Amino acid sequence: MIAVVLALNALLVVVLGATGAWLLVGRLRVPDLSVGAAMGVGAYAVVASVLAGAGPWGGVVVGALAGAVVSAGSTVLGVRLGRVAVALATLAVTVGVVAAARGASSLGGVAGFHAVPLLTGSDAGDLVVLALATVAAVVAAAMGSGSVVAAGTSVALHHPDLATSLGRRPFRDAILTGALAGALLGLAGALGATAGGSVSPQAYGLELAATLAIAALVGDALVARIPRAPRGLAGVVGALVVWGPSIAFPGAPVLREPPLLVVGSVALVIGALRFVERRPATRVGVMPPDAAPPAPAVTPTALVVKDVGLPAGALSFTAAPGTIVAVVGPNGSGK
Repeated sequence: MIAVVLALNALLVVVLGATGAWLLVGRLRVPDLSVGAAMGVGAYAVVASVLAGAGPWGGVVVGALAGAVVSAGSTVLGVRLGRVAVALATLAVTVGVVAAARGASSLGGVAGFHAVPLLTGSDAGDLVVLALATVAAVVAAAMGSGSVVAAGTSVALHHPDLATSLGRRPFRDAILTGALAGALLGLAGALGATAGGSVSPQAYGLELAATLAIAALVGDALVARIPRAPRGLAGVVGALVVWGPSIAFPGAPVLREPPLLVVGSVALVIGALRFVERRPATRVGVMPPDAAPPAPAVTPTALVVKDVGLPAGALSFTAAPGTIVAVVGPNGSGK
């Protein structure tokens, strides 16, 4: 029975983390490689709280806040620098967090800290806490992903000028959405530390970040194929696919750790299939734009609006294939 409780605890922790990662990587399409670091700062907040004599509960709150700061910063970088730059910047954040944890001898250093107490004093009690936190996280992710703020963040990440022209505040939207995702990641790290009883710096490096990102993308791809399925379940589905086998069969040689290579290959296959499905089909008998015949010549005619002729006289223009032609002018000019 205790083995089942421990397995469920481990599964809920990764579901919580994958849900936070989905908001960034799946919903906003941010190539954030600091999602593992956001979980790491949450876990080490619990360690610091325990060593300070404040107990694990205070560390859980601080851990969620610390994770919110990390992910809010990465989302703002995405708005300011672009997707390629944010991938490199968040990679540096992950390396920096792991290096800082390895060098902090007071927090366990390279060996880690292996005396984190349970939140409630029992594994079953912590399972209840984790279950409630996971349900709340899924609901928060679903509501947050469908909010105007999340939509504004998505537009700001890919089309910042358009977001500004729509009256949005890109940095404010990015901070709010990133903070929500990071809070879930930090909470997952903190609860994972208490449920597992130990924290190790190498557990929160690039491998965890990549696995969380893959779980988010795989979950998003699978949920999108289910009619009327809430998008907020993407983290749940992704965690089950990526971590489910290793948690259910911990003794299997290949599945003992998160099978990053295997699920990475699966993710590439899914991505290739989605690309093939979205590729526009070639229609027989339709010439490409470059081979289209020239538009017939049109005799210019005078433009008259309300019995008043256009000051410039006759109006003429050619709309060539593959181009965009705009007619501008004040209201009432007859555009």
